[in-house]
Amino acid sequence: GRHQSAPDNWQLKPIYEYLIGMDATAGKFVPELATDWTLQPDGTSFLFNLRKGVQFHNGYGEFTSKDTIPTSQEIVKQDSLAGSSPFWRLVLDRIEPKGDYEVIYHLKRPDGNFFNSISEQRGIMEIFSKADFDKNGLPTAGKPPLAGTGPYQFVERATGQFVRYQRVPYQHWRITPDFPEFEWRYMNEASSRMAALLTGEAHATALPRDLKGQAVTPHPTIVVNFRSY
Repeated sequence: GRHQSAPDNWQLKPIYEYLIGMDATAGKFVPELATDWTLQPDGTSFLFNLRKGVQFHNGYGEFTSKDTIPTSQEIVKQDSLAGSSPFWRLVLDRIEPKGDYEVIYHLKRPDGNFFNSISEQRGIMEIFSKADFDKNGLPTAGKPPLAGTGPYQFVERATGQFVRYQRVPYQHWRITPDFPEFEWRYMNEASSRMAALLTGEAHATALPRDLKGQAVTPHPTIVVNFRSY
C-alpha cells in the first residue's frame, strides 16, 4: 500500500508480483509480469509487454494493463507515507495503457533508478487487482490485502501475532511452492523463538549468536539467518 515501505512490505512478498523480477542467484533483473521492455525514442518512456494469462487471487480475473495504474497512482499521492513516494513524484509523469497487454511508463526525466524502483528488488510497486481496488478500496488493518498474482494468497492475520498464507488452488504461471501453507509469526523474544524452533512449532527463525549453538546441537534443527535487502 501507499503507506508502506521496506521492511514493512516484506509481508506482501508472497502474494504480489512485479513487472520486473529479480534472480536472487544471478543478481540480475528478469521478466516477471512484463515479458520484456524497451526504451522509447523520446528517451524518457519505456514500453512494457505484459504477460498473458496471469490470474489474480479470489477470482478477480486476468492481469492486464489497467492493473498497472492503481499502485502508481496511490504512491504519488501527497498523503502517501511510502519511502519511495518522493522519488515517484519527481520521476513518474503518467502511465499509458496500449491495449490489454502493453503499457508505456512516461517519465518526467531520464533516471537510472527507475528499473530498480519498479522491480522486485526494491519491492514497493506491487501489482494488485484494479477490480478489487475499485470494489473494496485500500485495505486497512481490519480488511484483507488487495488481490495479487503471487504463488501464495492471503488467508488471515492477527495483529501482532501472525500473517497466514496458502498456496493458490490452481497452477501458478511461474512457480509451485513446496509448502501448501505457511505463516509469518511475530515473536520479539529470542527465547520464545528458540523454544518454538526446538519444539517444531516454527521451522525457521533468526537467533542471536549465543543461542545458535543450542539450536544446532544436539537438536537436528536448521537455523536460518534472514537478511534484509
